[in-house]
Amino acid sequence: MEKEIIQSQENVESNENMKISRAGLRSLLSIAGWAKFIAIIGLLGLIFIAIIGFSFGSLIAKLLSSLELDAPGIFFSIIFGIIYLIMGAIYFYPLWALLKFSNLAKKAIARNDENLLAKALSFLKGHYTYKGILTLISLIFFIFEIVFAIIAISASSSLNELFK
Repeated sequence: MEKEIIQSQENVESNENMKISRAGLRSLLSIAGWAKFIAIIGLLGLIFIAIIGFSFGSLIAKLLSSLELDAPGIFFSIIFGIIYLIMGAIYFYPLWALLKFSNLAKKAIARNDENLLAKALSFLKGHYTYKGILTLISLIFFIFEIVFAIIAISASSSLNELFK
């Protein structure tokens, strides 16, 4: 597998005259269309998340005040609102990069412009690089959660035996 990757990288450096067939261009155009659809739906979702983030704190604060509950509830509602805004900010870049890829790829195909296609593909690369990094971070957090759960279960069973 590693030899294939090295060979592919060498081919990229040595091949200046690679052509894309008509079927390849049709596939790329289809990919660009779906990418635009996914990006727009994702950006609309981010707008919805931002609205929730901005309104979550005030809605929960009003609810808690009507129930005559104390201030810690308001604090937690503000924290949840901030978390929603951070989630929206984290997912903005990959959706924006996907939208840029889509728009540039369509223009590149329409104009038969290799440089524009290269720029479009660089945005697609940025999209997947970012998503890959997010996936690695998620996996690391997942591993920490498993380790923490095991430690918590062990500590809980130790405390139960101690107080018997």
